[in-house]
Amino acid sequence: MKKVLLILALCLGYSPLWAESQSSASLNFVVVIPRFVEVMADIHPATTELVSEQQIQLHTNQRDTCVQLINRTGINWSTSSQTPGWSQRATDNGYRFCTNQIGRLSLNLKHQFGEGGRPWPLQVTWAQF
Repeated sequence: MKKVLLILALCLGYSPLWAESQSSASLNFVVVIPRFVEVMADIHPATTELVSEQQIQLHTNQRDTCVQLINRTGINWSTSSQTPGWSQRATDNGYRFCTNQIGRLSLNLKHQFGEGGRPWPLQVTWAQF
């Protein structure tokens, strides 16, 4: 009978030796949530027009999010945005738009291309500040 009680006590995580000890421990956990930016939609015409509109919808869990438009074709173009909360800066091969907002966001752009009828030349990537 004593053996059965001892086995039950060990299975339940209790021991008279542990009950008498005065040890304590603390655990410190650090939870790291990876930063992400997900481009959910990139809505634009299939070919360029002299004036073309584009909407980029994204989801982010970080502040200081930047979206970069890269033109790999060499077509002359310029772009602007009237979306509140976004800043715009020209880069070597495109434009960078940055925001401090988090959540589901939209960026509405108006492009002016030097010629129309070409396949859509802009690639969307993201970058940090």
